[in-house]
Amino acid sequence: MILSVETSTRAFSVTLFTERELAHCELDYELSHSQHIVRVVQFLLQRLNIGPGEITTAYAGIGPGSFTGLRVGLAVAKGLCFARNIPIVGVNSLKLLASQLGEVSVPIIPVIDAKREQYYTAIYKQGTEISPPTLLDCDQLMKRLSNLRTGILLGYYTEDFAENLKRSLRNRFIIVCNRTSYITGLIVGTVAGEKYKHHGEDNLDSLQPLYVREGK
Repeated sequence: MILSVETSTRAFSVTLFTERELAHCELDYELSHSQHIVRVVQFLLQRLNIGPGEITTAYAGIGPGSFTGLRVGLAVAKGLCFARNIPIVGVNSLKLLASQLGEVSVPIIPVIDAKREQYYTAIYKQGTEISPPTLLDCDQLMKRLSNLRTGILLGYYTEDFAENLKRSLRNRFIIVCNRTSYITGLIVGTVAGEKYKHHGEDNLDSLQPLYVREGK
């Protein structure tokens, strides 16, 4: 049994699965993740009538994103792994967002609102990272996008921000509304599972949330 946790945005997901998804919960709520995530894990275990001892691996989104959310989600996953002596695999949350579209032919630009008019972003194309995660303000983000002919933006941002992008980019990009771009537990399982298969588990002691510096 694998537990996956993703808490990089206001919306968070918790999933339990083996070869297939067995139980899943997503919440999009203003209250902090610390008030929900442990209870959600307990609820899903109860619904399956199993205990935490059945969990053999944990996958976790490590950001960038909400500092508090990432710390809470990763602490839950790491605490379980430490207590059970089981492996953990952390995955870049921007990569998780991009992976939800599969390997399309145009660049994918995942965006996560970092508040204070700043945004975490990266660029992926056909599953390959071509620009690493960075923190940009709106003007810096627009400048970066202006260097691309086209692409798909998706992530967690306000509708006003999406409308501004549409006007500024003159319909050169597909803008995916945040309501349809949650990071699902299934995607966490798929991406983390591939990482585990090819690169093995992460070091439990050193695995930390991904904090990125402001870019240019």
